[in-house]
Amino acid sequence: MSIDYYTCSTKNCGNTFADCGDYISCNCQAHWCSDKCAEKDGYKVIDCEKFDEYPPSDEQWEQICSNCDKSCDCENGELKTCNFCRGEDIPDNEIVDKIIKKKFK
Repeated sequence: MSIDYYTCSTKNCGNTFADCGDYISCNCQAHWCSDKCAEKDGYKVIDCEKFDEYPPSDEQWEQICSNCDKSCDCENGELKTCNFCRGEDIPDNEIVDKIIKKKFK
């Protein structure tokens, strides 16, 4: 059995933590060291009972979580979402990749 380590997804946090400890994660694979950091990145849990049916219609999906990846699943009756999977924020590594590609074209 191995232990993986994550770095908190919140900008300017930098904490690292083991996957066998307490942490918060989103369906998009973002990880946070605390509730406070997760809240900074817009993490929220949507009760799947808000959907009339599952999977929801496109219209209902837009009303509840407009930019969420439809591949997100309602695990245990909850849809986990954050600024990254809703497309409201871009992870730093993606910004750096775009800058490097543009500079070295």
